[in-house]
Amino acid sequence: MTDPVVLTEFRSEVEASLAAATLKANGIHADTRPAGRGFHTSLSGTTAILVDQADVARARQLLSTSS
Repeated sequence: MTDPVVLTEFRSEVEASLAAATLKANGIHADTRPAGRGFHTSLSGTTAILVDQADVARARQLLSTSS
């Protein structure tokens, strides 16, 4: 990833992982990270998806059509 930016945040790590898998299946490199200030280990915390800056528009389009 060259210039990763936060694409969106999800209420759970599971939702974020499914969205990241959708992006990866469409050729977009995506990572998930805990959102907010503190680190958490539960599966219920807010999780952000990071993508390359160049892929933001395409990633948003893919996620909006898959929901």
